[in-house]
Amino acid sequence: MGIILGLWETRAGKNVGIPVEWIREWIVYERLPEEWKPTHVQGFLDVVFRAKAIRTAMERFKETEVK
Repeated sequence: MGIILGLWETRAGKNVGIPVEWIREWIVYERLPEEWKPTHVQGFLDVVFRAKAIRTAMERFKETEVK
């Protein structure tokens, strides 16, 4: 997921994320979205930092989860 976030992340004002349609097309049809165009190089360290951020967010989510 860190690679996909790095490749497809878009900004719209204060909102940062990936268009749901792109994720759906990638998962359902196993292909890159037709309207997507590469805008930068995604390096290994970028992926590592994003993966760590995802892991940290998930750990925080687990801590706040109602048991």
